[in-house]
Amino acid sequence: MRRIVPFEAYAIGTMGPLTSLPTSIAHSEELANEEETRFFWEHIYFEDDVNEYGWMARKRIAVVRLSDGTRGSLEHALRHREFNKLKGFGYELRAVLTAGASPEADCA
Repeated sequence: MRRIVPFEAYAIGTMGPLTSLPTSIAHSEELANEEETRFFWEHIYFEDDVNEYGWMARKRIAVVRLSDGTRGSLEHALRHREFNKLKGFGYELRAVLTAGASPEADCA
């Protein structure tokens, strides 16, 4: 896929349709090692509210850029300040796959 669409890293996951809680996740090596993954889950995933997957599903927004959710100020997003920026990642694109208004899977 990198040959067609260049990207720095990826994460994909599934979530419970009733709870929106993650049920599985896979990510590229560039995204995080085990310690960084744990930090992301413990300190960022449930705290960051910019372009939240449940909100995207309810609003029927399939794909959104982090810069859109922060009106161009990436520093307003916790995950950018505490994770993406430290990893050298710039922009982020999020996608949510839904069944009706319920999120089923996500990709960033």
